[in-house]
Amino acid sequence: METIEKTNKIVRKVFEEAKQGKVEIECVELGNWTYHVKFLPKIEDAKVQKGDNDIVVIVPNYENFVKLVDKYLESATKFYSSDKDYFMLTNEGFEEKLFMDLMVNATNYDLHNIESYIEKRTKMLNSNVKTGNYEAGEFAGLKVSFDVRKNHSNLEGTHKFSVKFSDDEGNEFVLPEITFSVLGDVCFVYAVQNKKQKEGTSKNAVQKKLDRYFRKVNKDVPEELQNVSPNALVAFTYFAEQLKKQNAKAMIAPNFMPIRYESKIASFSALNKTEEEKQEFLAKHNHDQSNITNKFMNLLIRYNFHFSGTEISYDDNTQTMLLEFGEKGKRESGDNIIFDIASFVDGKSQLERTMN
Repeated sequence: METIEKTNKIVRKVFEEAKQGKVEIECVELGNWTYHVKFLPKIEDAKVQKGDNDIVVIVPNYENFVKLVDKYLESATKFYSSDKDYFMLTNEGFEEKLFMDLMVNATNYDLHNIESYIEKRTKMLNSNVKTGNYEAGEFAGLKVSFDVRKNHSNLEGTHKFSVKFSDDEGNEFVLPEITFSVLGDVCFVYAVQNKKQKEGTSKNAVQKKLDRYFRKVNKDVPEELQNVSPNALVAFTYFAEQLKKQNAKAMIAPNFMPIRYESKIASFSALNKTEEEKQEFLAKHNHDQSNITNKFMNLLIRYNFHFSGTEISYDDNTQTMLLEFGEKGKRESGDNIIFDIASFVDGKSQLERTMN
């Protein structure tokens, strides 16, 4: 009962502040952690005065909602235990931030099906994903290692997968990293992004070699399907093959998270910029969001092109792309190096976990 009352207090506070567009999370020393974001909770039969661009969270049963949040926080405080000190939060601030991050990472569909969304995220936290790094062998004359680690709570997925190549001279290059979560025999993939490099950093010998070599993935590929990064396609292929080794049936890629999107706009607007600067930022933000979304979805379509055993579809209702792996153990081959890359992954899969 005590934890339910505390969770109710957290939910009430966050909901009230979110209506005003600014949620304050208490830190230990350096002031508050501030979310510039607005969303409106529609609790049961309560009426909501909604503007044209306002985001609404549908809460059909408040008591049950609080119980689900309480259960989520029980798992999340353990899973993200290091985040309390990492973000320098108080005990209460830590749980408030975990709840805020839960809301920020919801899709439009999730916001209208909030109870099933929270249950899904709770199960993701409790999925048995093995973390760590291991040497996987050699490819194209370079050493290869795979790494799986937990994400911080503010990121879309619970884990991150990366592939690193290195040579005997100490040069290294990490392919775009994949943010994901596991739910039973399905993997939710949220992003495939390059690791940020320090400004002014030049390409080393490994990166130059791979940039040239991985361009071969475009051999005999229609021009309209060459609109994805070869490095991203290679990283995604390594990841997909790891999943197949663990009998995963499908990947699901959510399309758009409205609160996360709007929070970036609100955070910029809070900097007291001129109207012209705000419009410039908005134009760039919309362009970047569209570009990221299109590249991500095109990546799944491109993978499907190479591996005919897969099936791909888009659900307008949930705004998600579904990639089904199809026939278990099916291995394709051809002149394109993508098949050599897929065949590289052996039975020692890094993504060892129990699929229920």
